[in-house]
Amino acid sequence: MRQPAISSDDLNQPPHVWRHRHRRGTALLLALLAGCALATTSAAQTNTAKTADKTTQTVRLFDAVAKHPGPSWQKYEEPLGGSEVNRQQRETAFIQEQIPKGDSFKAWKRLYGVVAQKLPGMPMQDFINQSLTPLVQACGRENFTATVQPLANDYTLIRVVCQNTPHIPVGSGYGEGVGEVGVFWFGKQGDTLVKIYQQWRGSKFSASQAASWPVSSEEVDTMTQRLSTTALTPAPRS
Repeated sequence: MRQPAISSDDLNQPPHVWRHRHRRGTALLLALLAGCALATTSAAQTNTAKTADKTTQTVRLFDAVAKHPGPSWQKYEEPLGGSEVNRQQRETAFIQEQIPKGDSFKAWKRLYGVVAQKLPGMPMQDFINQSLTPLVQACGRENFTATVQPLANDYTLIRVVCQNTPHIPVGSGYGEGVGEVGVFWFGKQGDTLVKIYQQWRGSKFSASQAASWPVSSEEVDTMTQRLSTTALTPAPRS
């Protein structure tokens, strides 16, 4: 699910006010996950994935510098040239989303994104919860599964499978008959929380039958392995 446009109303509020606005969504996410198929895996289970072209991007995100892989369709010789790019930045928030060149953000099938928010005092778990709440709400516990992979440096990788999104109005790109698979990396550097992800969207499918997914299991495994190499370092002082 795409990130909403940055809200200046939220970002101009102190962090404790912003967190209070999202508290109900966080509680709902935790409740839904309690009833979903949830698993934990180790890095060793994904390291055997076929490695794609080693294309990397580096971007400064407030307190952090992120070094991360590009999307699955990216070629080495064209880091951004093979993508349509939507980029927004405000004082404390950054979003950059990419889709394959020639595709539409209104009807995307593959979406890659980098999100960063500077939120002093926000725990990583709260950031993960508020990031995934919209997708969990759209899917419902009956359609949502997640695999959580803890990484070094307190990074977290989460792979989600949402076989249908019946709990959101049709016309948003989602709704009855639309499913999604996604891989999400989460990290924190100083007061900056970062999410880097790729999502694949298509017709609803059976979570237990990978052949029915809107993406091959090989591509998902490859992006899982690639995103696991993402790292944050302190940004140099200006």
